[in-house]
Amino acid sequence: MQVSVDNVGVLGRKVHVVVPETDVATAIRSRLTTLSQQTQMDGFRRGKVPLKLVEQRFGGQVRQEVVGELLRRHFVEACQQHNLRPAGDPAIAELSAEPGEDMRFTAEFEVYPELQLAPFATLALERYQCEISESDLDAMTQTLREQRAEWREVERPAVDGDRLTVDFVGTLEGVPFEGGTATGINVVLGRPGFIPGFAEGLVGASAGQTIGLDLTFPEGYQNAELAGKPVHFEVTVKDVREPILPEVDDAFFAAFDVHEGGLEAFRRELRSNLERERDQLLRERNRKQAFDCLMAANDFEVPRALVAVEAERMLEELRQNLQQRGVDPSNLPAFDNLAIFGARAHERVKLALIVSEVVRSHGLRPDPVRVRELVERTASSYQDPQAVVRWFFEDRNRLADVEAAALEDGVVEWLWERASVAEVRVDFDELRRRPAATVATDGADA
Repeated sequence: MQVSVDNVGVLGRKVHVVVPETDVATAIRSRLTTLSQQTQMDGFRRGKVPLKLVEQRFGGQVRQEVVGELLRRHFVEACQQHNLRPAGDPAIAELSAEPGEDMRFTAEFEVYPELQLAPFATLALERYQCEISESDLDAMTQTLREQRAEWREVERPAVDGDRLTVDFVGTLEGVPFEGGTATGINVVLGRPGFIPGFAEGLVGASAGQTIGLDLTFPEGYQNAELAGKPVHFEVTVKDVREPILPEVDDAFFAAFDVHEGGLEAFRRELRSNLERERDQLLRERNRKQAFDCLMAANDFEVPRALVAVEAERMLEELRQNLQQRGVDPSNLPAFDNLAIFGARAHERVKLALIVSEVVRSHGLRPDPVRVRELVERTASSYQDPQAVVRWFFEDRNRLADVEAAALEDGVVEWLWERASVAEVRVDFDELRRRPAATVATDGADA
């Protein structure tokens, strides 16, 4: 076998392979010989069919199969010979395998980048910390009361906190636009959920009143046809209701499965729940901050093939999420995966490559204690936590995602031990108000 390699850009490679005709012919003859021992034809017993007849009937198919097998095998051998690590499947070009001639082909593909990570001591990380205060418990109690409010109709102008039932028609340059018309919509004044100025413009409105609102969609609005555009809404208020909050009493506590111990037991249970939420939010924010710092400090070319695979994976995640919410994913309009998911997919792949390199070069492994902690944390929200724990540990495949998360946590702590770390205290309200979206690192198999 003859092999030559051309570099195409930073990661692109063209591997030219020549397989001697004698190797091809020998492989074909061997396959035909085996086939002749298994074939039965009229006038011949099984295994006694002349090789010439077998070749006449099956020669073309056998040649095609052998060429495909030789191509795959010699491609792997060529990559091993030149220490190439393909990132994705190759594109085969210029394949030639005519009888009596050497077999030739060219494989085009990308390779994994050779990473030289920035010195970890040069990284400046932040480690967030948060304590649950008594005021946090007070605020959450108020939130829970608001969630269980009863709404009483009033005959006065609306104020912040009231809930209005409205019909509206939105127009762009005098023409109704898609999604701009609705009936029987509830709007709670003072809460987010509508474009800026919509709820605010209804303060002071009364039942039966129609109000015109001239507003502008945000520049980053998800519908590009409306982003940054001035629109007009005609809003008819059907009723105005004020919230009647439940009392903080035994009946209120019982709604949260606290049946004994009164206020003290309720606040203790509430604190436990908030601390679990805080721990998860801190874990996500600290991990994201560390990984963002790693990506900013390490600039390298990312294989486009891996980005394309990750974009497809993200599309499948979207389909599954829609299906879980009762939306038929087949109704999704056709779009370019890379145009929609490309930037995020690129980020995921880059981070996966960096984390894999840290893990590989420093021999990091998932901490069994941390794995069990993560499983128990997940199980704690179920009615029978121990059954959930057993379910995870009965099958190693179920533990795979947990072990990956534990390994990511281990990488973050490993970085903290080597980088410059500043402790940053945040209050719980800020932590919940600015949730940190963790970048998944399963987007590439490095």
